[in-house]
Amino acid sequence: MTSINKKDIELLDKFLNGTLPDAEHAKVVQRLEVDKDFHNQYQELTKERLLFKEQAKAALREQAKSMLREKKGSTPVKGISGTKKIIGIAASILVLLGLFWFWPSQDHIDKKAQIYTTHFELPQASHTRSSNLPGDSLFNVAMYAYEDRNFEKAVNSFSAIENRESLSTGSDKMSLFYGISLSQIGNDSMAISTLAEISENSTFYPEAQWNIALLATKTEDYKLAERIFLMLESRGQFKSQESAEILKALID
Repeated sequence: MTSINKKDIELLDKFLNGTLPDAEHAKVVQRLEVDKDFHNQYQELTKERLLFKEQAKAALREQAKSMLREKKGSTPVKGISGTKKIIGIAASILVLLGLFWFWPSQDHIDKKAQIYTTHFELPQASHTRSSNLPGDSLFNVAMYAYEDRNFEKAVNSFSAIENRESLSTGSDKMSLFYGISLSQIGNDSMAISTLAEISENSTFYPEAQWNIALLATKTEDYKLAERIFLMLESRGQFKSQESAEILKALID
């Protein structure tokens, strides 16, 4: 970890504004993964920006109400004083337009809320029947139910497997498809917990983390989503480009 200085804050400002060259952007992403102080400062700056937007929005509403009240109670104005009043109103309008320019549009807000539905793809099972070892028969039933999009049956079958370690395919594969099945019947919290059981050295780990991050946006746990998308982007492999795009949507 390192102490945060003025240059770091300026660097994070550029990162949040999306104005860094690709190489510098990648370095910031990598540093956010390993430098706790740097990451904490990044979160503080993000919160400050959101707070500023909310305060500006509230001020705009009050200004608009004030202008409407003044307009209703006003009488036609003449001469220099009238001209000054018109100039003042025009200046206020320009300020309001400027604020509107920097606010996220409703379309942008909707896109943030729809990250899950936009990016989620059901993992393909392509299941081959496992052996008849203990638990494998239930696993076969669960996987075929998953392939048939009968997620409730899949969940019931997966949950009935008492010893996951006895599976010939290993427990990580079960955790991935069990977690996805849970998400498809609306049990997002248990889906996240199940997917999180997959070990980091597993081939299923990146896909599990990607789906946890997507589910986190669905449940509005943007802090968790942001951390995972940063990790996936920094790895530069599975879903790294999509993670970078989603991060930009979360930050803006």
